Amino acid sequence: MAPVTAKPGVCPVTNDGTIMCKRKGDELCASDSECPDNQKCCSTVCNGLDCMAPVTTVKPGVCPRRKYEAAMCPQIRFLSCANDSDCANNEKCCSNGCGLQCMAPVTAKPGVCPVTKYKPVMCPLMRSMSCAEDSDCADNKKCCSTTCGGRGCMAPVTAKPGVCPSRKSKPGMCPLMRFMSCVDDSDCANNEKCCSNGCGLDCMAPVKGYYI
Repeated sequence: MAPVTAKPGVCPVTNDGTIMCKRKGDELCASDSECPDNQKCCSTVCNGLDCMAPVTTVKPGVCPRRKYEAAMCPQIRFLSCANDSDCANNEKCCSNGCGLQCMAPVTAKPGVCPVTKYKPVMCPLMRSMSCAEDSDCADNKKCCSTTCGGRGCMAPVTAKPGVCPSRKSKPGMCPLMRFMSCVDDSDCANNEKCCSNGCGLDCMAPVKGYYI
């Protein structure tokens, strides 16, 4: 008798309550070898077995660093996940500080591109070090626009231009505040900076008219 071998891949975590069970405990397969193509014999929500397409448990990308403060967890409501296969599209199963939640991955390396002006004589060298995205650059370098009209790999900086607003919440308001904290400016979208709101660090638009 030929040995029973498992096919590569992982069974999906199926928890859709809308699936109708023909008969609870139906076993439509006994092992992966009974399933067509690359399908695997997996457990169903009906407490049975059926052939299903496998999933990739680890999707590309990096989980964002922004997380809720521990004190906010009792107030936070979210749909939890077990691994990347539970998440739609390209989302990953990441920690939000209170549990695991599906989030859009971070594709760029941390840090902010520096504002660097190159002399014209340096432009041929910069063009020879061109890149398309951060993954083209070694170590922690990022793919940044240059004054030579192209893009090149540069060491990042952590602070974006601008000044954090001075407006802060009163300490008594902190238990009511809900926000995902940041570590530095690179955790914030667009031109937002990682600033203190009086209860923690949060992404905020910088104050207009001030520069550093």
